[in-house]
Amino acid sequence: MIGRDLSALAALRSEGLECVGNDGLVDAIAVASGFSGINRVADATGTVLDDHMVDASEDFREATGINRFLEVPS
Repeated sequence: MIGRDLSALAALRSEGLECVGNDGLVDAIAVASGFSGINRVADATGTVLDDHMVDASEDFREATGINRFLEVPS
């Protein structure tokens, strides 16, 4: 959805268009954008993960490197 390599982004958009069509690609971009926006609002307001989500997402956060972007309550 975003990045610095414009040719790679164009190739990904073309592949997405081929796989899901125009409406599907628009829907996917809208969902990803909405999710990104919600996360930015949460980050800006200092919202932290609930305790049960900290436990449930531990492996995912480690695998994706997301822990370096948020303070996880102990």
